[in-house]
This record gives sequence, structure tokens and C-alpha cells, in this order.
Amino acid sequence: MLETLIELLLAVLGSYGFSYYLSLNGNAFISASFTPILFAAVIFVMLRYEYNWFNKMRESMSVTSHMIFSGVFSFVFSLSLIWGGQLSSKGYTSPGFLGKGFMIIISICLGIALFPVFSELLFLCRRLNFTKIKASFASPALVFFSSFICILLLWVPVFLAYYPGILSYDFNRQSISILKGFAWYDSYQPIIHTLLMALFFKIGSLLSSLQLGMALYSIFQMLVLSLALGYVCNLLYRLTDRLWTVVVSILFFGLMPIFSMMAISATKDTIFTALFVCFIGLLVEKTFLDESGSGYLDVFFVITGILLCMFRNNAIYAIAAFMFIYFFIVKGKEKLKVFILSVLILGLGFASPLLLQKAIGSEIYGSQAEAYSVIMQTVARVGYLHGEELKENGLYEDVNKLVNEKIWERYMPNISDPVKSWVTAQNYEAYWKDNMPDVLKTWLKIGRYYPNEYIDGALETVRGYWYMDDTSFATVLHVDNNNLGVLYTFNGSHSEVLPEGIEYMSYIPWLRNFLEYTIANNGILEVPFIFNLFKPALYNWILLFGFCAFLYFKRPKKALIYVFPLTLLLTHLLGPTAIIRYVLPIIASMPILIGLWVHREPDEIKDI
Repeated sequence: MLETLIELLLAVLGSYGFSYYLSLNGNAFISASFTPILFAAVIFVMLRYEYNWFNKMRESMSVTSHMIFSGVFSFVFSLSLIWGGQLSSKGYTSPGFLGKGFMIIISICLGIALFPVFSELLFLCRRLNFTKIKASFASPALVFFSSFICILLLWVPVFLAYYPGILSYDFNRQSISILKGFAWYDSYQPIIHTLLMALFFKIGSLLSSLQLGMALYSIFQMLVLSLALGYVCNLLYRLTDRLWTVVVSILFFGLMPIFSMMAISATKDTIFTALFVCFIGLLVEKTFLDESGSGYLDVFFVITGILLCMFRNNAIYAIAAFMFIYFFIVKGKEKLKVFILSVLILGLGFASPLLLQKAIGSEIYGSQAEAYSVIMQTVARVGYLHGEELKENGLYEDVNKLVNEKIWERYMPNISDPVKSWVTAQNYEAYWKDNMPDVLKTWLKIGRYYPNEYIDGALETVRGYWYMDDTSFATVLHVDNNNLGVLYTFNGSHSEVLPEGIEYMSYIPWLRNFLEYTIANNGILEVPFIFNLFKPALYNWILLFGFCAFLYFKRPKKALIYVFPLTLLLTHLLGPTAIIRYVLPIIASMPILIGLWVHREPDEIKDI
């Protein structure tokens, strides 16, 4: 009887938390008088089911630790929903200690409603990990080539629909540098990627067609990415010994438009994604599949790590954090090897872009404003929301010193580029670089008066990475129906040095129109359930849950594989905005990361 009363009370609290969350999104269903009762009934049944299941499993598992893990994760996830829901509906979260206390209480209530969900997910992970594998007999080499060919063929129609490729994102500034010459190459974009594009510009010039040159570049990127994803399928097969996992992965890579469209997008993220999944794949091979301990994997590991650093500036920070953790996890002679690998990757990864730039004779070093984007964004948010008030409390001069009034008027919650660009344009960047101690002191002083704006400002900029009900990642510039949705497809080839641009020529117009509507103009967000597959937050939460679950099950070697995408995610959380192309490497790694749950090692519950 007592257990039933407790479950009824918890169900009522869970219903209250769930109802509050739905009300933040303006859900009409929540206004019905029977809704809280219905929610409470459903939650009660779910809690009763979990309680009965726990009673059955008491002798075979630690019920208490399972409940603690599920409860803590449910609370953290619920807090992200409440925080994100308030930001998206109100533009701010409940301020002050009372406001944050209220958010914590509501998150606990919502966490009660979600507890059975995460408890069942943890049970699923336990069952997956202890599933006995029945070996398939297909050749791993055959799996690799078949996967590579299938993925590539599935992408060909999208290539023909967008022929010669998608020339958006940073293509404009890179094409200007290429056509002006080496002296104009800007390190803001990876020099190695600009040089690679320049090679295909040169081929296009020799063939008297820049359009053909860019078509060949698109084909090159398609080959690189499909080969890398073929390797992912091959590795997944060797981890799971099941062909159906490979088939699902091929369909995921081949039919999800974010892969086919990014494969032909002239942006560094495509090749970076290919390198990223290879880096993780090599780490898995070294840890679980390389019985001989051959050194060739270490060579590929180093080369891939160096190239990662050359293709994205934030990669060096992610690799540095990962290798630091890697060093302290391994034991014995492995420590020396990991130390040497770290020195080679980080040393050459840092030096190579600089040497490459020196070699071509460019002295244009990209703006460092992006490194301060979080600080700039939080100060700009204070000015934007409290401009007149600042004159009354004496903080106007402090805020204006860091981000002046003309800049904070351009503040946009989900992207720091408008603030960042104007800081650079008005020569504020020099002040920031030369007076960083004073900048930080002033920033902290302002933050003591407006802590809520600082917290909200930092989280709002990257809301798409952690809030599951977010759509800002697809409308980051607040522009709809203008090729600026889930993925950008605008033609950025027109410039002062290329006034006629590079013409798009669609060979499958209906497919291009379909992709323009669904992906570039956010039509996919109107499709229930399916649109969640396009949300960066979904993959980030899978990543975090898997990492925490492996730690819970005391499988540090498998948790280690998750650390590298997590360190990359941490660099994203300090970045200028949340868009899906930045998370593409993590999404592409999902088959491997999930496949680790099926792969079983004899010593996996022991420490490394």
C-alpha cells in the first residue's frame, strides 16, 4: 500500500513537470482539464512497471546504482529541456536564486516522468552488451568495397541535382583568395583546404571550365567521404559480426541528405568528417581488434591526427584534451607510446599549418575574435537587454569598452558572428588581444551584476547542441525560405574577382526542388519524428548517455572511444553558433559508437 501511495505521489509530481514543459511550447493539448490526470496515469503505470522489474532483478544486478544513474541522467536531461524551453519561449530563464531553484524543482518533477525511459535505455544497453554474437561469414574486404560503392551510388543523384556542387558556406572568401593568389590566402580558413580547392580551380582553368573543375572537386569529396564511411561499415561488421548492422549504416549514410549534400559542399567539414571517423576507427582497431600490436596503425593514427589539426582549428584542442586523458588511462609501457604519439600529433599538427602558410608566402592571419566569441556574446547580451539601465548603475562605460552600443544593437542570441564581425570591423579586436587581463577583469565585473545574462547568453548561442526541442540550429540567421535552413545551399561563387560566378546546372530538377524544400528551407521540421534525426542535440545526447553508461558498467576502454567526440563537442560549446555541419563528424561516428555496445571483450569489465 505504501509503495502505491509513493508511486501515486511521484506520478502527480511527474505530471506537473511534464505539463509545465509542454506549456512552455504553447501546446494546446495541455489546456485540457483531463491532461494532467492522463499524464499522471501513464507515469504511474510506467513507474509500477519499473518497480516490478526491479523486484525481479534484485539478485542479478545492483538496483540502487541503476536507479541512481537513471535518476541523475533523467534530471540532467530534464534540466536541459526546462532551460531550453524557457529560452526558446521567453528569451530568458527564471532569474535569481529563487528562479533557478524553481527550475531545479521543475526539472526534478520532469525527471520523475522521464526516469522510466532512461531506466529502460540502461537495461537495453545491458542486454545489448551481453548478447551472444553469431558470426557472419562475409569477407570484411567485401563489406568495405560493397559499402563504399553503395553509399557512393546513392549520392550520385544528389550530385546531379546540384551539379557542379554546393558552393556555399565559406566558398566565397576562399574562392577570392584562390583567384587573387597565394599572398591572399587567409589562415582563418585552413590553408590546406584552400590549396586543395585551388588545385581543382587550376584543373578547371586548364579545361576552360571552372564549373567542371568544381564538379571534379565534388566527386573528389564524394570519394573521400564514401571511402571513410565504407571503412566505418567494415569496422562495424568486424565489431558486431552482423551484416544487418552494415545494411542499416549504408542506408543511414546513403539516404540521409546531410551526408549526400555535405559530400558535395565545398567546405572543410566534409573532409574533416572523413578524417574524424578514420581517427576513431583507428583508435577502435588499436584498442580491440589489433591482436598483433603492429605499428602501422600508429603511423596512420599520427597522420590522421595531424591532418585533423590542419583541416579544423578546434581539432588541436580536442585532440590535446583527448590525448591527455588517454595518457592517464593507459598503464605500463603504453604510457610512453601514447606520450610519443601525442607529441607527434600535437607538435606537427600545430606547426604544419604555420609552415604551409609560410611556404606559400601568405602573411594574412585570420581574426582571433572567434576565440572570444562567448565573452563577446555575453557582454553584448547585457548591452542589448539592459542598455538604458547600464547608465543608471554605472556599467555603461565598462560594457561600451568591450562591446560598444553600435555592436550590441546587432546582437543575435543564436549566433555570435554579427557581434564578432563588428568587433573586428571597428578595431576592437586589437584592444581585446593587447589588454586581455583588463578585458577579463571588466567581463567578470559586469557578470557579477548580470549572472543570468551570462549563463543564458553562453547557452543560447549553442542551444541547438543540447536542447532536444530546438529548431534554432536550422534558422540560425532568422531567415526562412532562403537556402539557409538545416543546410545552406546558396550559391556563394559570385564575387568581385568572379562576377559571373559558377553556374548551378541541375540534371534532376525535381530532386533539387525536393531537397531545397525539405533541407535548405526546413520543410523536414514539419515531419513528425523524422525531423529529430536532423537535430544535433539528438546525437550529442546519445554520445553523452553512451559514455556515462560505459563508465557505469566499468568498461573504461569503450568509454575512452567516446572521449574524443566528447572533447570535440566541448569545443563546439565554446563556439560561435550551433549548426549541423559542425556535428557531422559525431553523427558519422554513431555506427561505431553504438556498435561498441554489441562487441564484447573477455576483460571488458576490468580496468585497462
